[in-house]
Amino acid sequence: MARSRPRKRRSLRTYFRLTLGAVILVGLNYVFTKWFDLLFGNFDAAAFIVDSIFIFGFILFFTVYFWAGDTHGTIARMLGAKEDDD
Repeated sequence: MARSRPRKRRSLRTYFRLTLGAVILVGLNYVFTKWFDLLFGNFDAAAFIVDSIFIFGFILFFTVYFWAGDTHGTIARMLGAKEDDD
């Protein structure tokens, strides 16, 4: 029986990429609908800027939260991270 390599925690960069992918997939409906309404309806520059800051702030916060919580890299592997993603 072959010995498996010890499981290690992934880098913060890997979690950032996974989080960014998850946010893009989950947020497509809200983001594009809202931005199309802003751009083609009554454009409100302040709302557009605030929404952009909120979205990128959420991505950053969730990346760090996700990385801190997945101490053994299990979730990263479940989401498709490979052993050489670091």
